[in-house]
Amino acid sequence: MNRKLVAAILVLALVAIACGRVNEIMSDVAGTLEATTVEAPETGEATVEPTAAPAGATAVAPTSAPAAGGPIRQWAISAAANSEYGTSDWSAMQATGAPDTSDCGDYVTAWAAATAGTEEWIELTYATFVRPTEVNIVQSYNPNQVVKVELIDNVSGYHVIYTGEPKAVGECPCVLSIPVEGADYVVAGIRITIDQSAVQDWNEIDAVELVGYVTEE
Repeated sequence: MNRKLVAAILVLALVAIACGRVNEIMSDVAGTLEATTVEAPETGEATVEPTAAPAGATAVAPTSAPAAGGPIRQWAISAAANSEYGTSDWSAMQATGAPDTSDCGDYVTAWAAATAGTEEWIELTYATFVRPTEVNIVQSYNPNQVVKVELIDNVSGYHVIYTGEPKAVGECPCVLSIPVEGADYVVAGIRITIDQSAVQDWNEIDAVELVGYVTEE
């Protein structure tokens, strides 16, 4: 079955949710997504911005050098999920590195769960432990079905930083930008839970950026 044709009409028919803007979260990565940010609403729920990925975007080094005294921005270096559509194409490892999906659609260069319409999770790990300030989730197909985001500290504790209801976004790719304030722990990874029941189709994740400060811990 050609998954690229599944539920395309359904997604286009759904009303787009309001999207916040992301402030050049990937300005340090040549050929990847660019956008601008606003503050999250008082509810604490982050918002998303639809932005078109340039054709031919390619992955780069997972960690960018910080400005003097500034945070580092890094992409995941490994990933595991409770299910994946393939062992290579659409696998959890497709969500590592910088965004490399050329356009919105059902492409093999993003993570997809084994089945559509279900609740699934993916965990990503990073090269450098940081005190987190922001998480940016690049969704390349049927955003935004992310219902929970947890940060994994360096002793394997989980900290919920985002919860939400699955909603269809009218345009994609989208960056779900989640600010993290006052974290008193050092992050080693991120766990993302998606609920695909809203669209009964795959919600695919191309890349996940972790932003934060290096500490001595």
